[in-house]
Amino acid sequence: MAISFIGSAVGSSSPNAATTITLPTLNADDLIIIAAAVGDTANNGIPAPTGYSRVPGVAATLYSNDVNDTNLDLYYKIAVAGDSGANVTLTATGGTNASNAGIAMVFRGIDTTTPFDVNATTATGIDTSNADPPSLDHLNPAGVWTVIAASTGHTGGATGTFTFPTGYTTNAAQRVHNDTIDALAGMGYNTAPADPENPAAFSAANIGTATDNAWAAVTMALRPSTNQTFPQTVTAGATLASATRQLQANKIVTAAALMSATISREVSKIVTAAALVLTATLQAAFTVFSTLTAGALTITATMTRGLTLGLTVAASALITATMSRGLAFGRTLSAIVTLVGQLGRFRSYGSPFLFTTANWGGSVQFYLEVYMRAASGTARARLYNETDGTAVASSDVTTASSSYVRVRSSSVTLVDGNVYSVQFGSNDNDGGAFRSGKLVAI
Repeated sequence: MAISFIGSAVGSSSPNAATTITLPTLNADDLIIIAAAVGDTANNGIPAPTGYSRVPGVAATLYSNDVNDTNLDLYYKIAVAGDSGANVTLTATGGTNASNAGIAMVFRGIDTTTPFDVNATTATGIDTSNADPPSLDHLNPAGVWTVIAASTGHTGGATGTFTFPTGYTTNAAQRVHNDTIDALAGMGYNTAPADPENPAAFSAANIGTATDNAWAAVTMALRPSTNQTFPQTVTAGATLASATRQLQANKIVTAAALMSATISREVSKIVTAAALVLTATLQAAFTVFSTLTAGALTITATMTRGLTLGLTVAASALITATMSRGLAFGRTLSAIVTLVGQLGRFRSYGSPFLFTTANWGGSVQFYLEVYMRAASGTARARLYNETDGTAVASSDVTTASSSYVRVRSSSVTLVDGNVYSVQFGSNDNDGGAFRSGKLVAI
């Protein structure tokens, strides 16, 4: 997935008040970078805002001391739900003559595990406000972007400004704040950096006596995600993935779309007829929140977390995979749904049991106990709630013993007025036999 710029925001204050930056509208997993600058006559870095970490390679505040000092910190965060439009507070920092300035930039399509391709590089200097970001030798992954940030302490007042170097002018952001010692901060990005990338210097104007000023600068490289995200509609015949990583189709996948990779995220809404063929491992749940229509789903490989359908599976949906966490349907399973492969099949045996709470005094715990053996593979049993049509949680028991053994489940919870029965079952290649099944009250 290609990197994209989402937005920026700025804020500033004198040290008797915190600086507030209101983030732009963003999504979870976006990358937020914050540059926090102080103009002062002492070493005063701004602490990390809540939930943020230092950018790798910028392990501490960059202090640069001249008549007018600058202090620069770089922080980042992988956005979560609730960050969109949220306020980020930078702690008031510095003496009574200091200024604080902050910039936030937000990017999408970043590798959320390793958002920075290599450690950032840093530089500081004095006797000028023309901050010079250092060279950075990144790993040059396809689609890499670089980001530069800089600050200077000066006495030019509220009109101080940076002119950004070539390649970093699009959507560049800066903020100046006026006090006795003023702060000027800037941040920009380059969508096609060289390898290595050596940005030119910021050019500063309206900054008072330049030879009294100090500067600090940072160069960062953003690693693009290899996730594939389809936010709207994936059309018929589309190949959605052909390599291991994450894939997320957020809305509609139409007929005959093909997935042929390891999928570690989810398809989150509607899959229509004949839409989906999975030919590799799903590492997490595959979730359809609305409707899986007739003929819609063929799965031909292992699913390590199972398949969850939030509402309806219509006729003729076909499943042919091993599913280690089972198959769950939230509401309706229509006729002629064929389950082929390693999915347990169960049938109810014996007389049903009506549970009435009033008949059981005190604190009683219930367990399913069965006497059974496996003829081949693994024999299975469970307690089934006939009233609501669901298996009772924690009631599953299994055995691979070829001799009859007594097996007991974990404690189960029964609902007053519901009818229960014992079910026995096996997978395609398994078989077994049973002699009894009962509830044990302790």
